[in-house]
Order: sequence, then structure tokens, then C-alpha cells
Amino acid sequence: MWPDDGAISLYSPIAVVSGSDDRGAAEDFVEYVLGDDAQERIAATGWQPISAAVPWTPEGTQVTVDWSRLFDRQGELLGAYRAIFGG
Repeated sequence: MWPDDGAISLYSPIAVVSGSDDRGAAEDFVEYVLGDDAQERIAATGWQPISAAVPWTPEGTQVTVDWSRLFDRQGELLGAYRAIFGG
């Protein structure tokens, strides 16, 4: 299934899929990754943790998005994307 237009992608999604052979192990893994220990390890690599309990200071240049400007140009940007990648 493809996401609806305008959906925001996550750079590191995690989920338990319905067809998992070992749902219990998959759920345990997701629970660990979302826990503070794993989030601290993730933060130590430079990636942003999702847990507010884990301190993190961004390094390097941070990119911000002017969402209102993008929404005003959504049709134009989607057209340019489709011209490059099809669809």
C-alpha cells in the first residue's frame, strides 16, 4: 500500500508486521528499541532519539523546513517529483 499524497516519511520506522513468524519476539524487539536504553544508544550515534527522556544535542548543520511555503507549492513540487521519478 502506498501512502496518501502529502504523507511525511520517517527515516527510521519500526513496526511489527501482521505476518510475523514470531510476533512475541518482534514485539519485544520494538519495545526494546523504543526504550530508554536503546534510545540512548541511538543518540550516541548522532541520530535523534524519539524519547523525550533521552537528552540529545544535534550536531552539524540542521535543516529546517518552511512548511507553509511548501504547502503553497505542493502541486508544483509533486509535478517536479513525478517528472523525475514517474508516477
